[in-house]
Amino acid sequence: MCSKRCKSSKVEQVTNTDSKFCLNCGVQLNGQFCHACGQDSTKSNSTARSFVLEYLGNALLWDPKHIRTIWHLISRPGFLTKEFLSGKYVSYVHPLKLNMFILFVFITVFLLFSSRERLNSPVQEIADDEGMLTVLHLETLKEDPAFVAKLADSPRDTVRLHAPLLLAENHPDILGCVEVVENAENDSLDKWVAVIPSLLVEENIVVPVTDGYYRFNIDSDKNVQDILLVVDVWKKLVDLTTDYFPMFVLLTTPFLSLSMRLVQRRKEYPRINYFIFCLHYIAFLELLMLSIYLVYLVADPPMWAMQTFWTITSCVYLTMAFRNVYGINLWIKALAKAVCLSLIYSMIILLLLVCNLFVSCFIVLLNSGYLNDI
Repeated sequence: MCSKRCKSSKVEQVTNTDSKFCLNCGVQLNGQFCHACGQDSTKSNSTARSFVLEYLGNALLWDPKHIRTIWHLISRPGFLTKEFLSGKYVSYVHPLKLNMFILFVFITVFLLFSSRERLNSPVQEIADDEGMLTVLHLETLKEDPAFVAKLADSPRDTVRLHAPLLLAENHPDILGCVEVVENAENDSLDKWVAVIPSLLVEENIVVPVTDGYYRFNIDSDKNVQDILLVVDVWKKLVDLTTDYFPMFVLLTTPFLSLSMRLVQRRKEYPRINYFIFCLHYIAFLELLMLSIYLVYLVADPPMWAMQTFWTITSCVYLTMAFRNVYGINLWIKALAKAVCLSLIYSMIILLLLVCNLFVSCFIVLLNSGYLNDI
């Protein structure tokens, strides 16, 4: 027992004092890194800077090689794939780690700029536009001939109405304007004295609100509720897409790799060859998506311009990558393969979005109780 303790204390003393031995496992060193456990022998007296960089590398996937790797990824299509397949694993960031890092940056940018609110703002404006919903409500009522006949026979009442003035202009047979109290030109609702069929009040289609005014009860309109349901579905779609879609893009790599094998129609290349190629290509697409999104935040260009730039850039990049990796001499042949693979990948992404839409619809309908009523 004593000899074992002495031996262990001796090993501890050696590993803590002799720099020729690994401080982690005690094996004799023959270079900067331990050949047994891989620990860096220069980390024993690490500075605060190296300590923080090591944390960033572990927690945030940061690696000093990212800048060089991303530069080669953008400027030399197919170069990283050739380097990796030739056995140069350490010179550049691993393809999977590169993808995870780019996705991390994209999600961080998305959250920092409140992108969910930005994407939801158009549909939220529809949900908040009570004037538009009121007009839609009255249009819905006029589609029922029996109800219109009842309105025509109903006695008229004079009330103060809080509703768009254009209703009196477009539907003079139902609503008549006596006096304009407040014309909110840039607002959704105006205040005016109106002559309306008493049936609208009796059936709670027009209900009293504050200050003695009446307002259209849009909560009773099924069409309006359907619009609000669509708004909820859109919001849920944005939430699910921002939470899971970036990861789904990475998970499409095996499917894209299989598609590429069919496009190439050459069996002499192992499957890992296509898989690495697709990982680098998807990493470029993620960078392209990030750059387009940053331009969208700053300049808000038209959608057709962003789509055109995406299509042309991705196809040109893929064409050059095909030529560089697989030695395709004819530009037209490489371009044909690139267009074919781009179409296949677009269908894969579209299928993911459709599945995401179905899931969003199911969640919203389930939460709203709509499915329970069926």
